[in-house]
This record gives sequence, structure tokens and C-alpha cells, in this order.
Amino acid sequence: MTDPGYPTNEYWDAFFSGKRLQRFSTISGGSSGGGAYEESLDLLDDHTFVMASQSSVAVYVQDASGSSAGSQRFAGRWRVVSADATPEAAHAPYFELAMESGETSYLPIAISLSVNGEAYHVSTIE
Repeated sequence: MTDPGYPTNEYWDAFFSGKRLQRFSTISGGSSGGGAYEESLDLLDDHTFVMASQSSVAVYVQDASGSSAGSQRFAGRWRVVSADATPEAAHAPYFELAMESGETSYLPIAISLSVNGEAYHVSTIE
């Protein structure tokens, strides 16, 4: 059952419709290289979503160097569900992401606007 201290599923649904959630991460190895990761989740008004991620890493050592980059993209339908409707059954509501591949993921929603334990920046999709 959803914790009474949290806003309703309907509130979260209206709040997140038309929003982009983003997460960024970087690591520096100084002159030896570094890496970066970016992930975005677009929650469209029609309850479809697009999730995209990009990562890159570069390594520089004496007499050798290398780099790699990759990206992924997923699409499907999203909705906010009560915590008791998820396999993890916790106190907060969750995003249910039903991917076109048939896989379903559940990401917890916290009042701090973190998703799946990571802090996100929320902005309007333009």
C-alpha cells in the first residue's frame, strides 16, 4: 500500500507527464583518462517513453591508449503504480516501464526526485 505521506499516483502522473529525467556521471583519471555517462528518460503526455543512454571512456598510459563509446535506446509505455503492485512491494509509488521488447521495469519514485536510487534533473520536454 502506498505510504499516506506520499502524494497520490495521480499527482505523480500529472507531475511527470511531458517531463525529461536526466542523470549524468563523470569520472576523471587525471592525465590517464576518464569516462562519462548520460541517461535520459522522456515521459511523454500519451504515456509512451523513450529512454536513451550514452557512455564513453578513454585511457592513456605510457606507450598505449584507447577509447570506447556506446549508446542504447529503449521505448515503450509508462505509468505510475502503487507500491503494492510491484514485485518489490515498498512504501513509495513506482514508475512501471513496459518496454517494446516485452520486459517490464519498476523504478521507485521518491519525493527527493530520485529514481532507482539516482538523483535526476527534471525539465520540460521541448
